[in-house]
Amino acid sequence: MEKKLVAFDVDGTLISYQNETHIPPETIETVEKLKEKGHLVALATARSFLTAKPVMNRLGIHNAVLHNGAQIIFNDESIYENKIEEKLSRQICSILFQTSLCVFAFDGENVYVHNASDESKRYIIKETGKYDVIKQLCDNTKSLFSISLYGELNQISGFLNSIESIDFKKDQYEISAKNSSKSDGVKRLAKKMNIAEKDVIAVGDGINDIDMIRMAGTGIAVGNACPELKAAADLVTDAIDSGGIRNVFRQLNLI
Repeated sequence: MEKKLVAFDVDGTLISYQNETHIPPETIETVEKLKEKGHLVALATARSFLTAKPVMNRLGIHNAVLHNGAQIIFNDESIYENKIEEKLSRQICSILFQTSLCVFAFDGENVYVHNASDESKRYIIKETGKYDVIKQLCDNTKSLFSISLYGELNQISGFLNSIESIDFKKDQYEISAKNSSKSDGVKRLAKKMNIAEKDVIAVGDGINDIDMIRMAGTGIAVGNACPELKAAADLVTDAIDSGGIRNVFRQLNLI
């Protein structure tokens, strides 16, 4: 059997929406069995290393495509980074700070926030285990991996669409450096691991997983995925709380 690289989205794919940290037991067991069979497992997520690391630790995963492709982690080390350059990052943060949008910006070490709820801040602190990780958006002076937005984006869409060196994904509420995508990130990771694209399996649930699902040799949508992703997938499994992850890998005879 050819060794596979299995790239999992996190929220809504590994983590159930029952709560913010619940990974179904059968999903944990499936990831363990995949590794026991010699397959390589990675995360492919919009999360930062700070917020992805607890999931990686829990599942014993050491590889990840983060910020929807802007950073690649291989064997717990960052091997690729595509950031919004420093001066532009400061300019964008300054503009966003003047809006009513809820903003989360990530430089790899800190989370810069604007109009974030106390609940969101508590969650970040709990996930990272760091009380000093949250900073005010207006205090950012560094280049950024990504910026997540929530609210009425027409406040700033004209400004963001005019910047040629960034990708402003309005449907994903995200800003990143040009040419960052989950599909490119997974391709780079597969190449590093000497895995052919036909042996890549991608699993997801959301709009930002579509390019990855189409690129992979086998693209899987979980049962709770959005209709657009289901239409793009090679296989649609059950919802994650109904054993979807376990069931599809049994179907593929990989566990």
